[in-house]
Amino acid sequence: DISFLYPSFGRSVDSCSENAAAGVTPLFLELVHSLSELKDKDMATLRQEWKKITVAHVVGGPDKNWAMFSDDGVLAINVSMDDKVNISKDMKAKFSDAIRILILKVEIRDRCMPLIMSVISAQIAQKPTANPWDPVTKQWPNVTSIPVTFDWNALHHRNHSHEFMIGHLEKIIVNLNDASTHIIKTIDHLFKAMCSYDNARFAVMDRVHDVKLKMCLKPNEENFYFTEKTGSIEWLAIFSARPATTHGDMITKMKNQLHVELHCSVIDTIPDSELINRELSVVVQNKTPVAMDWHNWVPQVTDRSDMFKFVKSVVYTYPRASLITHCLVTLCQDDLFKQELNKQVDKIVLKVDPKNKVSRVRPVSYDAPISFVKSGKTLEMWYNLEAGMSGKTSENCQYALELVLGTRPMKISRAIAQNQSRIEQISSEISKIVQTKIPVKVNYNDFSKCQEVLVVMEEDEYYRGIAFAAYENTAALLTSFEGIPSLVKWKSTIPVIQQKVKNIDVHIIPGQSLSIDLNGTTLSIKYGLRPAGLRGAGQRLEELLGLRPVKIQEELKSIKFQAGVAVLEQACGFPVEITLDVNSILNSHHFQSMDYGSYIQELHRLSEPMPALVAKGFEGLLIYREVTADVAAKVKKINFVFKEDLRDAGFHYDWNQSQKLLTCSYGPKLRTSGGYEEFGRQLEVLLKLRALRISCRQKEQYIHHPAVAQEFADELHIPNVAVAIDWSSVIGTPRFESSNDYLNAIEFMAPLVREFNRVIVFAKENPVLLQDLKKVKKYTMTFDMGDSINESKNGRNEYGSDSVKIKWEDHAKQDHIVAVVNYSNVLNQKKNYGFDFKIEFLITPIQAKERVVRLAEEARLREEAADREYDRQQQRRLQEDMLHEQRKTNKLSSDRNHILKYGW
Repeated sequence: DISFLYPSFGRSVDSCSENAAAGVTPLFLELVHSLSELKDKDMATLRQEWKKITVAHVVGGPDKNWAMFSDDGVLAINVSMDDKVNISKDMKAKFSDAIRILILKVEIRDRCMPLIMSVISAQIAQKPTANPWDPVTKQWPNVTSIPVTFDWNALHHRNHSHEFMIGHLEKIIVNLNDASTHIIKTIDHLFKAMCSYDNARFAVMDRVHDVKLKMCLKPNEENFYFTEKTGSIEWLAIFSARPATTHGDMITKMKNQLHVELHCSVIDTIPDSELINRELSVVVQNKTPVAMDWHNWVPQVTDRSDMFKFVKSVVYTYPRASLITHCLVTLCQDDLFKQELNKQVDKIVLKVDPKNKVSRVRPVSYDAPISFVKSGKTLEMWYNLEAGMSGKTSENCQYALELVLGTRPMKISRAIAQNQSRIEQISSEISKIVQTKIPVKVNYNDFSKCQEVLVVMEEDEYYRGIAFAAYENTAALLTSFEGIPSLVKWKSTIPVIQQKVKNIDVHIIPGQSLSIDLNGTTLSIKYGLRPAGLRGAGQRLEELLGLRPVKIQEELKSIKFQAGVAVLEQACGFPVEITLDVNSILNSHHFQSMDYGSYIQELHRLSEPMPALVAKGFEGLLIYREVTADVAAKVKKINFVFKEDLRDAGFHYDWNQSQKLLTCSYGPKLRTSGGYEEFGRQLEVLLKLRALRISCRQKEQYIHHPAVAQEFADELHIPNVAVAIDWSSVIGTPRFESSNDYLNAIEFMAPLVREFNRVIVFAKENPVLLQDLKKVKKYTMTFDMGDSINESKNGRNEYGSDSVKIKWEDHAKQDHIVAVVNYSNVLNQKKNYGFDFKIEFLITPIQAKERVVRLAEEARLREEAADREYDRQQQRRLQEDMLHEQRKTNKLSSDRNHILKYGW
């Protein structure tokens, strides 16, 4: 190629021509040297393939020198002519690599490709499976094999070195040199799968003209496709490694691109159809063949991305689940149905409606609709194509099959006959309960002729329903606790039932209703298979037979009212007549409106606990004999009366003074917890006992007065001292009269007179005080109900409590000391009011002040001594802490010295 000599290159023509003339000879000598090293086998291949040599100039220096064989046998040599010395530099190795690349390509072409063709030919020659819907009727093409070529153009790039190309080609040969390699097995699987179907094999032989294996170098470039226009199958992959494309993906694409996916899917479901036949034979215990009518629906199917899954669902999954799993497996557990099926059917044909016009046989079914048509002994099962497309199964086709075979009425008659013995058992049980023979009859006529049973109900519902209605429901109504046994618990009801009931008729009706009536001496019961509830049966029987008054009269005998009467009599402590007005309970609207399960409990609740509750009131009221005697004179009879209009939680008391009658009224909300305030305070007010109780408490607490006077006499030798409490300052005041805790208030006030005795200690220490106390003849305590005493109001109070004031009744006489105490202090039970300081200050103020000063000094000295003791203890703890720290420091130093000396 002498185009490099043209002046347009900008070089010296003479120089380049001289370099070419001088460099070509060494260049070809290098080629000859590389040829001399070839083996005979490779030389023979080279002689056959080598056609021509071309030499061309390349711009860029000796590093751009290149040699490569093309597919048509031309050795292209590109060298730089700019330097005659480097024209042939390193070319021997490049010539050797170019020859090696050519030999490897020839091996791929002449050995590997024919091997792949033989694999494809073997699969084309196999006998395919015929299509039951659209078998091949045309003349088969005269094709025994398909050409296979390899496209390695992806390796031919100036940036790819010879070593790179040789490495990939050698790996390609390894991956293609044997039928057991992954790539060839993938191609084998592809054509084996395609040629196993008659329609797919015909399409391959008729439309596929060649197979091209195209080399790529990036995984994301891998692809597989069929070009309809050229008839070429092209597989683009990295053949020097393991391609990512699987034979499954390739098969799916080929079926789709050759438009045979539907035909292949139909053939693939043939084993599934055979499986349905085997499963059906096991279920029905008879060889009843199942066939699919392909021509009815397959021509209407369009291309889909999930064709195999769709066809399998229509042909196998849906009919198997609907007919066998959810229908025949259940129905054939009944020998009656199995016998009828084998008697009436010897073949089943699956019919698919592509227009989806199969409707539901039953209006209550929400599953995919299915219908059965019987022609002679051939049973056709019709279902919609969209059922297969949706993937849903029908669990409700039992009725449709029973309808066409007519087995449901047979089962109903059988169930009725089987349960007759259980009805007789119920009759025996009810007769034993009421102690007389009462026959029970069950009528199924309304039930067995009802369309709800014949059309709507599932088999398990009506079959078990008949048994349940015949025994469980009837037994629940008559022999369970909700029925007659709940009534005969009261023995007096048995004669009434024996008199009013001679026969029991049970009618099984459609629906969920329940009705019980008494026609003469026949108890008529009507209910459905699923009655709304049996809880009201006992109440209805009670109403029909008029048993409520009978039960109440018997229950009144067991009321535990007298136990409470004994408690109340013991609390009263005097003879009293105690009665209960039962009619006030029985005649009240509250009691009569109680339902069947509550009025007996309510009768006990409104009758039994009342005396014990009132007893709590009397126990707190009658704590003194005088009060007990007064109440015994006022009350001779106690009557308990229920009043439903009372909404309070406690009792309402009424007292008839002339009849000496105490009426205790209570309502439905009466509480059973509480004490005197809840059950006795009204009695105290009603019977006017407050004043008497106060008087009794005053007498009880008077023991403190003589004790105080006696202590003055014993300790100070002051006889005849009068001690008193001015009760008029308390009793009768609004604050005292409004309080319910008045007895405790008196109990708190009475002992306070002992505060006067505190002055005895001071009198023994203060002779002046003792001398003046001998003049005092009376000590009186009074109470300030307004709590106005405040001794610190006008200055500091150092003499006792601020809430107490000590004064002379008559300052001139100075023989009567009065103590005024705030009433609140009494209620709070305050202790130590400081009467000793206050009395000493009242009589001898100078000595009292000296005492205060002395006590203050003693307190100061005690405080200083305590402070010194605290400082001493703190100093001792500090010294102990310092000694402890010094010991720790010494121990640490000793350990360190030991380590330095001994190393451990």
